[in-house]
Amino acid sequence: ERERERLVAKGRTDIEDTATENAGLRKLLRIKEREHTRIKRLAQDIVSQRTEVEQFFLEALEQVRDEVLKERTRPKNPPDGTFITSESSTHFQARLPQIRGGLSGSIGKDAKGAAAAAA
Repeated sequence: ERERERLVAKGRTDIEDTATENAGLRKLLRIKEREHTRIKRLAQDIVSQRTEVEQFFLEALEQVRDEVLKERTRPKNPPDGTFITSESSTHFQARLPQIRGGLSGSIGKDAKGAAAAAA
């Protein structure tokens, strides 16, 4: 009789342990399912962003190809007078102001002196 009670008690504790383990595993499964769903959503977002970036680069590549084609079809020797040369440019004829050394000088004085030298 005692042996039977001991076996029944052991069976009950085994069933309780199994039920507890089962509940824990079900909870873990729900957590993993949520995580799996989240990962799938993030993967879809990444694929979508990647597609947008690929489209941007394809459009940029097409634009560069068009510009290169335009450059190649443009005449190599443009008519005279289109480019500014150093001889014809008045931009380089003015003398640049001297840069003063040291930190004691006033910035306002240097700016006025540079403006006067350029004029």
